[in-house]
Amino acid sequence: MKNLVKWLILVLTTVFTLDETQAQVTYTIDAVLNLNKAQHFGDKDHGITVRDEIDNSADYDITVEVVSNNNAYFTYASRCDLPAVNGHTSPLVMYKTARTDNSNGEYYDYVHDWSGSNYNYYQRCLVGLWTQYNTKPDERKFRVGQARTAYYFLYQNPSKWALVKHIDVQVKLTLSGDIKLSDVGIVKIPGVSPLNYYDFVNKGLSDNYGCAGSNSTICNLTESIVNIPTADLNVMKPIIQVHRGIWGEIGGFQENTIGAFTTAVNQGYYLLETDIMPYGITNWTTPSQSSTFGTPAGLACLHDLELERPTNGTGYSFNKTRTQLNALKLKKPRSPDVGTDEILFFDELVEFAKTKNVIVVVDMKFLQAQVVDGSCVQLCQFESQTNKDISILKNYKKAIDIVNGLGSDQFKNIAIKTYFEFGPLKAGLINLGLAESVFNKVLWAPILAPAPQWQISTTNKNFDPKKMQKFVDDWMSHNSNILYFEPNFFNSYDGKSSVMLGDNFCMTDINGVTSCTSLMEYIYKMGGRRSGLFSGEPLEGRGLPDRWGKWKVPVGKGDRRSDHIFVLTKPFMNNAIITTERPDVWDQLKD
Repeated sequence: MKNLVKWLILVLTTVFTLDETQAQVTYTIDAVLNLNKAQHFGDKDHGITVRDEIDNSADYDITVEVVSNNNAYFTYASRCDLPAVNGHTSPLVMYKTARTDNSNGEYYDYVHDWSGSNYNYYQRCLVGLWTQYNTKPDERKFRVGQARTAYYFLYQNPSKWALVKHIDVQVKLTLSGDIKLSDVGIVKIPGVSPLNYYDFVNKGLSDNYGCAGSNSTICNLTESIVNIPTADLNVMKPIIQVHRGIWGEIGGFQENTIGAFTTAVNQGYYLLETDIMPYGITNWTTPSQSSTFGTPAGLACLHDLELERPTNGTGYSFNKTRTQLNALKLKKPRSPDVGTDEILFFDELVEFAKTKNVIVVVDMKFLQAQVVDGSCVQLCQFESQTNKDISILKNYKKAIDIVNGLGSDQFKNIAIKTYFEFGPLKAGLINLGLAESVFNKVLWAPILAPAPQWQISTTNKNFDPKKMQKFVDDWMSHNSNILYFEPNFFNSYDGKSSVMLGDNFCMTDINGVTSCTSLMEYIYKMGGRRSGLFSGEPLEGRGLPDRWGKWKVPVGKGDRRSDHIFVLTKPFMNNAIITTERPDVWDQLKD
């Protein structure tokens, strides 16, 4: 743990960098390699293609590697009359090729040296990389002089060939530089059916989620959100996500309370959203003490870092104990008077969701600085993005631990919103001690909100569609437990969030045909998922409260997220998840 902060600084700086060079990402799928078909391949029958625009201008690297299934190794070792003691105790590389392009338009062959003690093994037993010469490919379309087959060694001995039919393999596609998954046109591998970018994308929920073959109420509910029925693609059928429950009526319930959520469920709403704030933090000033810095004792259903707006308490919410928070009362809706509602805790909400067979989407809050007139006045350690991210990762970890402690089956009732790219999120949580098997059970709702990470560069503030596509690609290719994506576009003219609405998101199908769509359609075509949007309507006639309980009226920013006619007429938003906390709006959207 002592190197946690230093490690997170390195990882999280990568997440928010504006450098045009993207981090290396590997996409892996299972496939079958048929040696009978592999024997017929020629120089033009294998390799990697990309979109023409990418081929001519981008700076990128692509590597394709085919490795044997872990269980296939010993079988094929014996069939090739090579004993298991040969030293091959890991999957075997059967094919490997690559293409590299740089800003000068140069193209380099990939060279791999198979000299050494393992050379004959690959040569005799598997379809492998057997480099005889190095030649630049014609028109940079396919590989030439690479990945020769070892088939003819087997073919010379029919008795051995009869034993070798096909091999279960994994195909690893690794991209780095200025390229995304949907720029890849076709991947052709000797003995493997041609692959397109969407073959590397997960469509349905993973078996880890626990709904495979289940017909339970909660699994059917989740599937109905995750998958848009074909019949519904062209009809107006949004799903309402009830924010903080049904609250705010005079004489009714306060936000984020059991009463508010129960009222929503009783009116037929099954998708809820809540604010979650950490409590019991003892160290918010000393990052060097990584084990305690920003570490919560628990989580409560609160929006504000300060207690004055929602409760009869004073001071901060994040440094109170559960006992102290339990002693407080929430104020009555639209009133300064103290009511009878009490603060709801996250573990109580998880139990509620299981009992009611509903899904609660967690909008996780974190420690952040309060800046007034350009000067930090509170929690100044959390002005930095790195420390904010440390806070939110620790809060995620606490939430996941709480759900897992109540019973892993209850992961079906909770989804967590996140701004993180998939790789840093998983690495950050595992580095905090979360088991990968537990991480794989969690349901996520990735957010694409206006942020510097989408800017083309530090000088060009417009948003880069390719960065957004890579965000979606990486999530859909590495984790299928995604409830929906939330692209928060504000308007159709700012060159930032408006980029999400235009035909800026391009992909190439297996026939080489390129099409360009909106971000929402891209999300659907890549993973079949719905898009979502947080409406953010003004409350109580006073605007919206910030994290410090101060009311603000969002004006002059062109924010049209609460203009539902505008939102729902945008491409692939007719079936969106619309998050709102105003029952009058819900009634209109349902009609």
